[in-house]
Amino acid sequence: MPLFGIRRSGLRGYLSTYLKPTPFMLPFNLIGEVSRTLALAVRLFGNIMSGTVIVGILVSITPLLFPAVMNALGLLTGMIQAYIFSVLATVYIAAATREGGERPAHPDQGTK
Repeated sequence: MPLFGIRRSGLRGYLSTYLKPTPFMLPFNLIGEVSRTLALAVRLFGNIMSGTVIVGILVSITPLLFPAVMNALGLLTGMIQAYIFSVLATVYIAAATREGGERPAHPDQGTK
């Protein structure tokens, strides 16, 4: 995310976004940046780990039928989580590359 922001705004322009709206917000903006990245990593780890634990429990209970069913379910949930992960990453990258005063276009703008 920082690389995309730096590429779009330059190093000075990207770093200045951490000082908005006031320089006192610098620590909070830095914590927010780190926590977004950490949240994505923890979410991905938790989803992968939970699938593995469920398969382990079901294999110990019924070793013949459930592994195939759980592997198919694991593939489905893996695809869904990969989609969610990529969408969240795209949103965070878009937020990093957005100009400081730039707002999303409103459909009514320019009609007056």
